[in-house]
Amino acid sequence: MKKTLLIITMLITLTTFISTSAFAGGAFREGKTWENPEGGTSGAAASGAYGPNGGTGSVRGYTSDGAGNVQTGSGRAFKTPAGTTGGRASTTTKNADGTGTRQSGMAVDSAYGTAKSSGTASKTSTGVEGTKSTTATSKTTGQTYSGSTSYDYDKTTGDGSVSHTCYDTYGNPITCPKQ
Repeated sequence: MKKTLLIITMLITLTTFISTSAFAGGAFREGKTWENPEGGTSGAAASGAYGPNGGTGSVRGYTSDGAGNVQTGSGRAFKTPAGTTGGRASTTTKNADGTGTRQSGMAVDSAYGTAKSSGTASKTSTGVEGTKSTTATSKTTGQTYSGSTSYDYDKTTGDGSVSHTCYDTYGNPITCPKQ
């Protein structure tokens, strides 16, 4: 969909600008809204700060078509003085018929380890469904956790399910470790 591509492109561009040290210290905040060719409105905003204690930046945007369909996106990135970096991004689509989808992801890298997670959730005409995957690796021990959770609920039948699977280093399903 053109609107999703527009939002994702905007987020990547603004996050790239923020993640570089384009400003040597200080802060900024910008935002704008406008009428779009689809008959709705669009808007975007960005803010950030950078200094001796690290930096952070965020972007968000939305677009609507005037018929009840809306897409939004947002992202945030940070860097600490110790060198930890991280970020998150999400897009949400809300359709005029009440259905919708949300996709999100995050990643962090520190002296202790790395973690990343992504997920998708959908509201359909009959229920909800989604998945979330997470991987974390300790830089101290080298141990890795990798798992995925899926859920599905059908409101017309009242049936639902939740499942969780763990994976080895090669992506093969394994028995989840006990804590």
